[in-house]
Amino acid sequence: HSSHILDPFLGLSYFSPFVFIEGSDIEYKKRYFDIIHSQFSNDEISMMFINGLSNKGEKFKGYINKYSLLRDFEYSQTISTSFKKLYPDSAYERF
Repeated sequence: HSSHILDPFLGLSYFSPFVFIEGSDIEYKKRYFDIIHSQFSNDEISMMFINGLSNKGEKFKGYINKYSLLRDFEYSQTISTSFKKLYPDSAYERF
């Protein structure tokens, strides 16, 4: 059913908290990024993965790398482990 494919796109507002946190003067930004990250499903992380590789997602790729947003990503048939090299190791590290 096509609506299931679009579900992750409905959450594109997930960029807003990242932009807010990054632009704020709050301490412990990584902790807040971690809280938000823990709410994402693997499908949503897949969408982040793909979006970060697009021209429009270039800024978000910086957040992926800086805050290790792919650290719990489970590769699938859609995105295989061969694509892991498209991001630096920092995107997968635990902090």
